Amino acid sequence: EVEGGQRRGMITRRIVRSMSAKGMSNEGGKAKALPARVPHEVKFGVVEGENRGSVKGSLFDPPITRTDPYFWLRDDERKSEKVIDYLKQENDYCKEATSHLESFSGEIYKEMKSHLKETDDEVPWQQGTLGWRYFTRTLEGKSYKLHCRTKLESNAEEDLQGENIDVILDENDVAKDLAHCDVGCVVPSPSENLVAYAVDSTGYETYKVCFRDLDGKQNTEETIEETTGDIAWGLDDSLIFYSKMDKAHRPHQLWVRVRKEGTGEARDQLLLEEDDERFWLGLWKSRSGKILFSGLRSKETTEVHMIDLQAVHDRIKAGQDVEIKDFLKMVSPREQGVIYKVDHLDKFGHLVFLTNAWDKKEFTLCAAPVDKPDRANWFEMESFKYDPGKYLLGAYCFKDFVVLSGREGGLTRLWILHFAEDGGTLDVAKCQRVEFEEEAYEVNFSARNKVFDSDSFRVIYSSMVTPDSTVMVNSSSGETEVIKVDEVPGYDPSKYATIRLEAEARDGTKIPMSVVFKKDKDFVDGEDIKT
Repeated sequence: EVEGGQRRGMITRRIVRSMSAKGMSNEGGKAKALPARVPHEVKFGVVEGENRGSVKGSLFDPPITRTDPYFWLRDDERKSEKVIDYLKQENDYCKEATSHLESFSGEIYKEMKSHLKETDDEVPWQQGTLGWRYFTRTLEGKSYKLHCRTKLESNAEEDLQGENIDVILDENDVAKDLAHCDVGCVVPSPSENLVAYAVDSTGYETYKVCFRDLDGKQNTEETIEETTGDIAWGLDDSLIFYSKMDKAHRPHQLWVRVRKEGTGEARDQLLLEEDDERFWLGLWKSRSGKILFSGLRSKETTEVHMIDLQAVHDRIKAGQDVEIKDFLKMVSPREQGVIYKVDHLDKFGHLVFLTNAWDKKEFTLCAAPVDKPDRANWFEMESFKYDPGKYLLGAYCFKDFVVLSGREGGLTRLWILHFAEDGGTLDVAKCQRVEFEEEAYEVNFSARNKVFDSDSFRVIYSSMVTPDSTVMVNSSSGETEVIKVDEVPGYDPSKYATIRLEAEARDGTKIPMSVVFKKDKDFVDGEDIKT
């Protein structure tokens, strides 16, 4: 320990000397502004009129009091002149205290920027039924992305130009007159004549949903104010779902706007409200597109509700007045400590779950009929039994197969499952793990998988040697095809290699280690490192 401390001290002194040699010292700078100490009593425990938690036995009763001299710095409204003035003093001090680093930070910035391809296109993905393929584009010198679409099948950069491209939204135009701009969801409508997008113009993560006419290339007058930024269309343009937050900025309400196409009329309905402050609300559509899910989740408990979008669509098309709330159905009520994730396996009329129910340490795969989704009807797969060595994270249903994502043996993994019914009981007929050549890597299911009836799916692959890569995986064979490797200017991946080692701990546990090295005459394939 002494030797290690001495070594760390020597390294620190060398860094300081190096910075001084580069002109990075800051002797004689201005003194740091210190905040005023203003005594303020803060109570911990049960306080009348305040929600301090539902487990009363774990709270101080009567409450205890502590003095916080810096409580005045809390400014939830961000309007206190005293707090703002103090922050300005902090910023001024920081600017002067680090002024000697400006040239050095400039060098670092130039170095990092030199390895970025500023003008670049994402690999297009298919969405909808009209043949459009969507993608995002970045341009050199522009701060924000362009959202584009094309009907070409080619992914070549030279083809994704000019008249072949339809720009549906330029975030640079959105940001033009805003002090702050964050564009969240950008979601084409089912007709693909509109796009709904969410924009935060304050930095407070409160989003306004805007609607853009893709034929006229201009925004409509319709907006939805003060949302979380999460939005999802129904089966057609007549429904759009969104969520709102409470005063504590907690997503707690699910809403739907019923739009009468061609009339400009719209009616908003509150569908679900969560009062328990431990739970946050989210919304998403099943990959089949037929179910809208709304999940309520705390740190350790889940409750999901669902809406049959096909049934709602049929009622609206029949010209009937619809109360969407009447179609809201609970999947399974919350149970303390039980978490579950759900998607729709439409072909077999089931919901597929990942859950830690039955006191499981990790998630297990199970299913239930879509018309009987309660936990009492959940059943595990006989041919894909619970394995604590697999940490399952996601289940993504396609028409003819399901992709599971997770971890096994310290690596991110993907499994392809094909299902069958034997005597009326659903089970896994075939399971295949997707394999990659490198020993150490990361792979994730892509959010760009928008086609339900597909025989392949997209993943994003990378390693300590390989930049982010868009890869297609065949669902039948598990074979992979690299569509694009992100270009990193000035970097040659052939000069480097990565391997995976395991070190044995005292208790016999194998500890995985990922190693990256530059190839030379001594280190070519890593075998000498392993031995």
